[in-house]
Amino acid sequence: MDIKIKRIIVKPRLPKVIWDFFMITLGAALMALSYDLFLVPHKIVAGGAAGLALIFHYLFKLPVGTMIFVINIPLFIWGLKEFGKKFGFRTIYAVFMTSFLTDLFQATWHLKAATQNTILASIYGAVLLGVGLGLAFRHQATTGGSDIVAQILAKHTNFTPGMGIMMVDFFIIALAGLTFRQVDLALLGFTTLYISGRILDVILEGPSYNKAAYIIS
Repeated sequence: MDIKIKRIIVKPRLPKVIWDFFMITLGAALMALSYDLFLVPHKIVAGGAAGLALIFHYLFKLPVGTMIFVINIPLFIWGLKEFGKKFGFRTIYAVFMTSFLTDLFQATWHLKAATQNTILASIYGAVLLGVGLGLAFRHQATTGGSDIVAQILAKHTNFTPGMGIMMVDFFIIALAGLTFRQVDLALLGFTTLYISGRILDVILEGPSYNKAAYIIS
């Protein structure tokens, strides 16, 4: 007696594109909370378009979310040329949602600093930021700014996205330190940048024994 085995193909509950945009939106929300609850209240600049937006916010009282979008406009063209229309659209969506949610959360809930401890703000802000970036990157988007540059570096070189972000953002953090004339803020910015970059790499590449040993030591 012949026994026929039928292949059962289990389809995803949601089309991949819907899942991708859901995760990009979640990543944008996490980054918005990172800015509103931890980084902006303590003037912690972790680089990128958001870092420049924070500088403009304190110098000229401009909304952080709006400035994030404006600063990213010239970078969209670069991303489109490197990665095509699909990547460009997702990046535009991610940047828009991050900008929109940053201002929306602040306007709706009038969020204040989640902690008065600047060091804790740097650490927890970095965690949220790194996870948010990782979700966007895993689903073929960036959140603009140095993220776009990091993705391009990763495409053409052996640099990981996290390493690329750290390289590009070094200048922006140094600029913030000079602008606010506070060395401590620059040092906290570098701390936030490093932590978020490592978390981003773990999300994209997975943890390894070498990385674990490095962190523990």
